[in-house]
Amino acid sequence: MNEFASERTSGPDGYLTDKGLIPMGTVERKARDKMVASLGNLKL
Repeated sequence: MNEFASERTSGPDGYLTDKGLIPMGTVERKARDKMVASLGNLKL
């Protein structure tokens, strides 16, 4: 999750934009980052 959510991956100039990903706006990214940071580890 950290890799996909990183600025260098899915930000406005991230490498996934070359693959067709439409990056979120700054406000949306900050909200997503806050939500992801609050998640606990998945235990199976």
